[in-house]
Amino acid sequence: MHVCVPDSASEPVRRQVQRWNTAPHWVVSNQIAHPPLVTEEQFVAVQAILDERTTMADRQLIGGLNPP
Repeated sequence: MHVCVPDSASEPVRRQVQRWNTAPHWVVSNQIAHPPLVTEEQFVAVQAILDERTTMADRQLIGGLNPP
């Protein structure tokens, strides 16, 4: 998709932008489309490492984005 973006002092400039589909427009397959890149065990292990690296500041920032 291209949109016209006004430039600071000249004519509008056409730039390509990418927009993600909203959840109701996602295409979900019940069948595996391709072999997994990582095992489920690897995925869970990395998520645990990333969770450990999350600082309190990160949690507060993320919490601010989705208040209860």
